[in-house]
Amino acid sequence: MKLDFKYKGNRNYIHGTDIYTQVLNIFEETYGDVNDIKLSFHKIAKTNLDIEIIRKGNKGFEYSECAFIMELSNNSGEYVVAGRPTSESVKGRYPYDEEKIVENCNFSKEEKSISLKNRSSHYNIELIVAMNKELLTQILPEPGKWYFGKLHLHKDINKIDSENIKVRLIRNIGSKITKSLISIDGQPIGEIYFTKVMP
Repeated sequence: MKLDFKYKGNRNYIHGTDIYTQVLNIFEETYGDVNDIKLSFHKIAKTNLDIEIIRKGNKGFEYSECAFIMELSNNSGEYVVAGRPTSESVKGRYPYDEEKIVENCNFSKEEKSISLKNRSSHYNIELIVAMNKELLTQILPEPGKWYFGKLHLHKDINKIDSENIKVRLIRNIGSKITKSLISIDGQPIGEIYFTKVMP
């Protein structure tokens, strides 16, 4: 199944938040709500993607050349969604002001955390990624570019209606690999991992 994307803001690659949102929308329309999500990115995607959905454990499945792998589970079983780049170029882009998200947050250096102040019109996954990026920029300011690398959630975060969102850095390996805890309404809901690419 081919997916069409637009570039987010001034980026020249498909943003992980757009992959998350589009894939989950397609999957849940067919298979129902999920109760566990594991997403990992293996390469930067600059062209549109083709996805394949299979039952987990399919021994004939080939993982090579995947830009991302998403493992999903719900009451009907466990699944793997693999996304591979195509030769089809991404056409167009849409505005995205990450600074507006950051301005709507409170940062705590002591807690190594960042919290949303007010509800936003953005998808929750966009909020989480932007918040974690800002948190890491403040805590680990060494030169380099932060990329959204992995995610583990206990449900689809975009379906949670709450403005009480908090991200807290809980582990870092030097200044290049990090793990942050995601909480909503004071309850842990998953972890997000970032990787820094040095200039």
